[in-house]
Amino acid sequence: MNIEKFSDSNMVGFQMLSYAYKSSVKSISKPDGNLQVEIVMQSEADWKQIYFTIETGQFYIRQKSDESGNYYDIEVNVKIPKVRGNVGALLEDLRNRDLLLKITDNNQQDWLVGTLEQPVRLKFDGVLSWNDTNSFSVQFQIESDTHPYLLTETISGGAFSNGFSNGFSI
Repeated sequence: MNIEKFSDSNMVGFQMLSYAYKSSVKSISKPDGNLQVEIVMQSEADWKQIYFTIETGQFYIRQKSDESGNYYDIEVNVKIPKVRGNVGALLEDLRNRDLLLKITDNNQQDWLVGTLEQPVRLKFDGVLSWNDTNSFSVQFQIESDTHPYLLTETISGGAFSNGFSNGFSI
């Protein structure tokens, strides 16, 4: 099988970072042959956005091995501008929660980081950067058995997808 030449635009970096509590996710489909999955959220649940300084976003996927086999060391780093009390309190809360991340890259692809079995954790030790950027430096990290998946669709509130439910009338 050949890897074909790619001649479309290929923008580096990511533009949006969102999170969901593990408890907000009802299910994640099995990945298809292209590592794509679909998520169904619990009622009233949705992704929550983390606004960050765009140039600071870093997304690393490193394949590693140990005596138990291969795994992925996945890291997402951002700087959240302006040190604010409410942001610090939320980060402190997120540090103690099991999370899933949705990363929208600059090619408009959504990546799912974490699973229900292996959620992401926030590494936030309260370090602030007042001298150079007046921001919170935040790192999400996971060691996972799986590469991040491409997210094809999020179905909110556990509802049927539009294609299925549009066929019904009352």
